Amino acid sequence: PQSFRLQDLVFLDSESIFVMPSAFNDDVQYGLQVSRPTNLYALKALQLRERVFQWIGRAKASRKERQKEIDSSLSREAPQPDGAAPGDMESPSGVASFASLSQWYEHARTVWQTLSMCGTDLLQFRTMRQVLMAQQLQEFCDALVQKHIEQKMTAESEALIERHTKELRSAHAAGDVQVIDNAFRGKLDALRDATVQEMQYEFDEFVKAHSTKFTDDQVKSDKRFSLMGPMRRKYASIDSLWRTSVHLALEQRSMDHLFDEISARVTDLLLEQGASVNVQNVERVFEEKWSQVMAEALQKQKPNLQRVVEEVVWHFNAALSNLKSQFRKAHIFHGVKALSVHEVGTNVEVCASFLLSKKGVGDALVPPKVPGLAANAKTQVDNLWIKLVDSMRLEVDQRGQMSDATALKILNRLNSEMESGDQLRQIMHRVGSSFVHRVYIEIAKATMHYRFQIEQQNFQARISEVLGKKQQKLWEIQARVDSGKREVHCAKVWAKTFVDTLDAHFKSAVGKMAQEIVSHMSNIMTNPANACDMAIERSFTKRNWRHVVMYAIDPTQYLFMEFHKEWEMFKAGLVDEYCQELKNSFGTCLRLSETRLRDLLESGDLEATPEMTMNRLSQQLMESCSSLADESLASVLRSCLPSFGADSDWTLNNLAQFVQFASVELQRYRANMRVTEQTVERRMEVEIARQKANCWKSICGCTARCPGCGTKCNLELENHWPERPHECRRHLYPAFNGWQKQEGRKPFLLHCRAKAQWQIARTRPPIEPGGPERYWDNFQEMLEDEHPDWLDPLTRGPLPTMEPLEDYEEDATAAPEEIQREIEENRRAWANCKDALLEHFTSMADDQDIEWLERFKREGGALGAEDFASIRDELFAVTPLESLDILDNAVSMEDALAEELR
Repeated sequence: PQSFRLQDLVFLDSESIFVMPSAFNDDVQYGLQVSRPTNLYALKALQLRERVFQWIGRAKASRKERQKEIDSSLSREAPQPDGAAPGDMESPSGVASFASLSQWYEHARTVWQTLSMCGTDLLQFRTMRQVLMAQQLQEFCDALVQKHIEQKMTAESEALIERHTKELRSAHAAGDVQVIDNAFRGKLDALRDATVQEMQYEFDEFVKAHSTKFTDDQVKSDKRFSLMGPMRRKYASIDSLWRTSVHLALEQRSMDHLFDEISARVTDLLLEQGASVNVQNVERVFEEKWSQVMAEALQKQKPNLQRVVEEVVWHFNAALSNLKSQFRKAHIFHGVKALSVHEVGTNVEVCASFLLSKKGVGDALVPPKVPGLAANAKTQVDNLWIKLVDSMRLEVDQRGQMSDATALKILNRLNSEMESGDQLRQIMHRVGSSFVHRVYIEIAKATMHYRFQIEQQNFQARISEVLGKKQQKLWEIQARVDSGKREVHCAKVWAKTFVDTLDAHFKSAVGKMAQEIVSHMSNIMTNPANACDMAIERSFTKRNWRHVVMYAIDPTQYLFMEFHKEWEMFKAGLVDEYCQELKNSFGTCLRLSETRLRDLLESGDLEATPEMTMNRLSQQLMESCSSLADESLASVLRSCLPSFGADSDWTLNNLAQFVQFASVELQRYRANMRVTEQTVERRMEVEIARQKANCWKSICGCTARCPGCGTKCNLELENHWPERPHECRRHLYPAFNGWQKQEGRKPFLLHCRAKAQWQIARTRPPIEPGGPERYWDNFQEMLEDEHPDWLDPLTRGPLPTMEPLEDYEEDATAAPEEIQREIEENRRAWANCKDALLEHFTSMADDQDIEWLERFKREGGALGAEDFASIRDELFAVTPLESLDILDNAVSMEDALAEELR
């Protein structure tokens, strides 16, 4: 046969992997990945196809030759050409070929593995010789950058900055700062030009010395020009540091100029105006000028995250390009694309990086459900991330500065960790270069985040330093004023002490008002027992059926609702009256004090007193206020005028100056009456909330409910057991507490103290699901078993207020009138409230066969099932727990108020 199949020539293993070049070249433009077709794949495919056809032709010729040899003689061997070995044949094109397709495949695979390390740079070269030449030149360029930029230029630039920064500190004017800035920039430009010349000279000498090796002019030109990239980035970094120093110097000059201006103004005022000087005017001018200086400083020195992002992108891309040229050492980066600013994301996304993360990084970076990954592969990624972040923190200095070398060290750490970790290599094998690309992006974002944090910390430290200088200078200015006019300080102290004393007085008055409300409540609810009786009276006795339902739901909450209503009703009128009176009194006291001070000065009484001191001034003012028609105001002023100790009772040398400035201070406090009014109202709210909580604690008492009828315990303390058992004076039908007959789930309408009620067996649901139902032969046994705190601890029997009596039986005829009335109230309450209560006790059935039901049911007044929801909402509109929350908020408000008054 004259036809051949490829399977007849070579054997191809079905499990083998055959590598061919990519048919597309991927790239990133404007943040988007694009693919372009290349001719490399088609070229290689055509070459392989041509080679297969050559093998088929050679196979045909070989078969014909062997057939001729067989026909002539089986023992005769075919002669070999001289100097030729079997299998060394020339193809028709004159190119050396291989003996088999397997041999070609082995050779092609080796060559392709080497070429694939060039990554996206493969198409930049025409031959492997150019690849190796470019790599060697890149390594030499890296050495030049490390020597001249990272070492020599860095050291010289730091010394240059330090020397000129000292000159900036000694500069006295903005013009001097500008001169120093120009000199620095000239020297920095000279340093840059000299460094570039040295690098280019050494590069040219190296290429010249190896002229036979480096023959491609384009490659040499590209590598020579690439030296400018690190230089530009280094120059920008140094320039940024210097700009910061210049801004600080200009800021210092602005502050010094401001302080000199204010100091000169204070001196002029003291010399020209004398006693008429107003310190507040000086302080106001200082604050206005200071605001301008501070705004300018904030604008110039505020950290700029976008600038940090751009610088980090520059450095990381430069380091990535460097590593891509080292395809034998860092081949994992050859599939990683250069980082763009748009790919980083928004400022919020940068500040949400994995910088502080210790766990969860592997979950974010490794795709889910990757086959063949070890169980702890993501944990290994977490460990890798911790090492990378530690390396990054170590390399970035405390000023937040970094360089190409810093980014290169971080990526080299990533490369070494990936090469040394079996599981990380497995992830790389399974996921591909996209994993390294994602790690590359995230460590770049973490670096941006860390650098921005450092800049923010440095910025805050600088602001604190500037504010400290401001306060120091302000104190100096105040001291200068106070040294010239001592009475200014005396007037401030006197007025402030007076206002504080007034404030304390009115705070005490607020407490008295709250005590008045407490006294009113005590007349209504003297103790827990009285409060419980009042609750029964307002519900059952007064036939308020809505309140009856509330009492049955929760007697303690019902009692609090009534307490809350009484409290708020009485407080409403009292607070308005007291609040307005206190507000008016506070402002009137300040106005009267100011007026009396001026009157005393004009009348000459102050001047007539020898060696006038602050206490003597208060004494004369007190005597003057005694003649006021309003005795209450006179009493407040006499008790609140300031008094000082011997060490603070300063002598007043200039009474006119003192009175004038004291009047200004009092006017300032009066002008701030809106805050004062809010202060009075807030303090009332705080004190009333506190007194209300304390009053409720004394009225509430024990919250336990009778196990039978559900009435509230009358005792004052909650933790009175075992010294004293629970006790309540009034009992109801157990149906009001949800008790039901076992047959038909009908309400249990026997009085809680009826003997029949105590003899009936009791059952309750099991404690645990699936457990036995709890059973007792009578009510006494149930109390002994589950509620011993309702029995006498000595006799184990019921208390006199709870023991069963014949008079409480439903058919008792000789019962006292009081008991008959109590039973009648229970019947009437049940007849009118049962429909609403059945909505609360959902398992209870209605009993229409009760003979007295219709007799006690009031036409048009009985509650319906639809009334229950509104009753429940009204009952729980305000709870004791919410009142405690209000008290906590009120205490916090009082703390804030105290801070405000300081």
